[in-house]
Amino acid sequence: MAGISVAIIRKCEGGSSIPGGHSLIAFAKTGVNLHWLLTGTGEMASSGSAISFRPFISKLRRLEEQMFELEDEICSAILDVLSAKIHEAKRIAELERKLVALRRRIDNLE
Repeated sequence: MAGISVAIIRKCEGGSSIPGGHSLIAFAKTGVNLHWLLTGTGEMASSGSAISFRPFISKLRRLEEQMFELEDEICSAILDVLSAKIHEAKRIAELERKLVALRRRIDNLE
């Protein structure tokens, strides 16, 4: 969401790095309270902002943690399957959109 690499986020979470200015600005744009981010105190969300994560993001993060323990080849194979499924889902969604548009055109002709 912030457009920051997972590697940088992990270093910050692990305490081996402190986020720089660009990272802090990116985090702030997501609605994260920077005081909370740097100290762990207070509310996670900035006042007046509502952080909204898509529901599957936390599930993706859990999968990432599980995959971290696997060998690179296995992770790559899993990501290849996931990528193929996403491509297939996008293709099906596009076909469904075309069918709906075609159905509307037919309905307008009747």
